[in-house]
Amino acid sequence: MVGRTGQSARFCRIPFLDLIRTAGCADGEALELSRAALTELANAGIVRLRHPRRDQATILTIEVDPSREEDLFTILDRESPSDRREQLAAIFSRAEEWGAPDRWRSHWKDTCSRFAHAAQSGRALAPFSRADPDYTAELLRVSLELLHWTRESLVRFASCQLFGNSKQLEQCRSSVETILSIVTEGEIHDLAQVGILENPRSCILAGPVIMHFQDSSADLQALRGPITLSMSDLGKCVRIETPATRFCTIENPTTFHELSKPRSDTLFACSDGYAKPALRELIARLDAIIELYHFGDSDPAGFDILRHLRCETGRKIDSIHMTFRRSRTIEPLSPGDVVLAQRLLASSDLTAEEKSVIQKMLETDNKGDFEQERLGLPRFDQWPFY
Repeated sequence: MVGRTGQSARFCRIPFLDLIRTAGCADGEALELSRAALTELANAGIVRLRHPRRDQATILTIEVDPSREEDLFTILDRESPSDRREQLAAIFSRAEEWGAPDRWRSHWKDTCSRFAHAAQSGRALAPFSRADPDYTAELLRVSLELLHWTRESLVRFASCQLFGNSKQLEQCRSSVETILSIVTEGEIHDLAQVGILENPRSCILAGPVIMHFQDSSADLQALRGPITLSMSDLGKCVRIETPATRFCTIENPTTFHELSKPRSDTLFACSDGYAKPALRELIARLDAIIELYHFGDSDPAGFDILRHLRCETGRKIDSIHMTFRRSRTIEPLSPGDVVLAQRLLASSDLTAEEKSVIQKMLETDNKGDFEQERLGLPRFDQWPFY
């Protein structure tokens, strides 16, 4: 049978007993009708029936001629695999002509063209669905809309706008982010990068600060624990004053929690992944003379967060503790890690020393002990803590 790949040239052999059991016609009138139908197909030359040498009444196997696939499925009144492949390929071909943003137009066309050929030839289609063409078309539509997305929204609001359902975007998030990464060659691989956020816009800060507004100020120096500053408050703030000598963003909330415990001369903020608008607003209101640092995971994603932070703020931000650390077990790079690492090596927003860490990962196919939490509890109460 010409199935998913459409490349079979040999007869497909199906045991008769398996067929009638699967079809639910293994006895009685249903069995006799199935024998009669198969005999009719055999007389039309669409299938061959194999019998024991001395018993022509018993059917052993049915052999289906791949060249008669269309005739078989016409008789069965069902779509043939070839028709399904053609229709699936047509979905991608139509999408190829949709209006992508200028920056990604050629990438979009190339991606749709590649998947159209894959659909036609039966090759792998992940993250799209061969079994559900409507879902595939929906993923294409939503991915294109996200390439055009220009406003910041919480994920469930965006989901309502895109699907008419507040939870659908979260359910297919992995597929959508994979498609965006394929189209943009790894540049966009997270919904946050197009402005779709998990939580309300705010920034978590730890350390002494005084917030100055047009006609008032808020002295927060007496607060010892982390505080959450909303985007609206940061937007009204004209300047942030701090006696701290340096400011450090921490990628992960767990490490932020540990480093913010001691009362040090460092002001901390948790980026929790890529820098959100509130964090960027906070940095913009810090005095230009304060030293800026970032401490994140030392895998390709961690360095991309650092790159993004520098690009979005336009400030000089040094990395700290982001080195290649050997681990007892090898943590290989995924295909996405490799693409991202290669793009980072070509970026002008990373230092030579940072690129050497990325190069080490590529050469060894190992991310090493990259998670910042693996450094454990701080060894010192003051900078640089480890």
